[in-house]
Amino acid sequence: MASEFIRSSSQREKFIASLLRDHYGRECSAFHTLGWDSNNFVYRVQLAPIEGTRAKFDNVQPPRQQPGTTVLPSSTNEVVARISNIEAILNEDVRVENEVAAMCLMRNALGSLDTMLVPDVFAWGRSTSETPGWIIQEFKDGVQLDKAFDNVDLATQQKIQKQIAEMFKLIQDYRLPASIVGYGGLAFAKSGEIITGPTSIPCGGPFDTLEDMYAQMMRWQLDDSKASPILNGWDEQLQKRLNHFLAEGIVPLVRNNSVARQTFVHGDLDTYNMLVDPISNRLTAILDFELSHVASPAEEYFYSLTNLGSMLAGPFDDNPDEILLRKCLLEGFDKVDTSGDRGGKINWIAARVTDHEFTQAGVLSPSEIKGCGELANLKWFLESLSPPYFHMPRWVKGHKQEFIDKEKQAIRSTIEKYLDHWGF
Repeated sequence: MASEFIRSSSQREKFIASLLRDHYGRECSAFHTLGWDSNNFVYRVQLAPIEGTRAKFDNVQPPRQQPGTTVLPSSTNEVVARISNIEAILNEDVRVENEVAAMCLMRNALGSLDTMLVPDVFAWGRSTSETPGWIIQEFKDGVQLDKAFDNVDLATQQKIQKQIAEMFKLIQDYRLPASIVGYGGLAFAKSGEIITGPTSIPCGGPFDTLEDMYAQMMRWQLDDSKASPILNGWDEQLQKRLNHFLAEGIVPLVRNNSVARQTFVHGDLDTYNMLVDPISNRLTAILDFELSHVASPAEEYFYSLTNLGSMLAGPFDDNPDEILLRKCLLEGFDKVDTSGDRGGKINWIAARVTDHEFTQAGVLSPSEIKGCGELANLKWFLESLSPPYFHMPRWVKGHKQEFIDKEKQAIRSTIEKYLDHWGF
């Protein structure tokens, strides 16, 4: 699958140039890589001036109007091209379509804001046997918020956090279209309507219920553990306990600890996927929707908001600050002592301000979402069943066998703690 094609930057640039030429008759004049994204190769592409009159150009339509796209304006002189990295551990058959559909939903959710934060999509294509998946989308001005945040004063930080809270409130409150039934990833029906589909993180879908989705995630992770050269499946004793939990535990656990309301989940909503105007300190863009899916109000807290001090870790995390943050998120910051500089990775000032702004905006916090802590336990338990880095040759080669064995044993111990916690 296009493995050789994507290895050369010059080949990717030629591919992008052919896409813009074929779809819009536009020529590229320069390419610049944008940031670091291990799942995609992202380019800022400058377009050459249009030959002839703009009126003539505006009458040229792309070969086919795809769902989720808008026509490239003749005044546009730069775009962003995202080329899928097929070495990412994602479902290449659906990831691009999932992202474009998710961007459509996010535009609807955030439509009341003064600035549209979601880039327009001009064209896109699924991965094929010869080419990777791709998206041509609007270029948004701004700097990555993770790079700008620490360079502004606390009052400016709070101004930005307030905007994030207002945005997150709109996402939480957004009612999905009637065409979206069940849970899972996102796709387009032949009619162009957005529907549920397989997830971009491989595990199948769509699913009738949230508990069905989690049960299939566990099946996938167990099968995936057997494909890992490090794990080669878990030992018989542990596997028996896992099978018991899968058969009798996971469905009632999800059913009893979740809110049965379909909710759009960005899946990576953090400061490195936000752009901000360095002069006005206003948000200008929300990016990277390839992990987006439909779940419940709880899940965004398991995947996102790390840099803002709002990601909910598991109860057996080996970082004491993460355990303390979990306690704050589940019980309330006002009930937990977070004073003092612990020298950890958590910005406690930012975490408390985020919590304050979320409360002011009416955002549902983990402490207000039924079963959020237990559902977070399940998320981190499932990730432990087959850690992604165990499948990465570069990670394996970079560590001695003794370290790998200790890591495997530590993960096994954590899995047992979860099973003990649930009585399995």
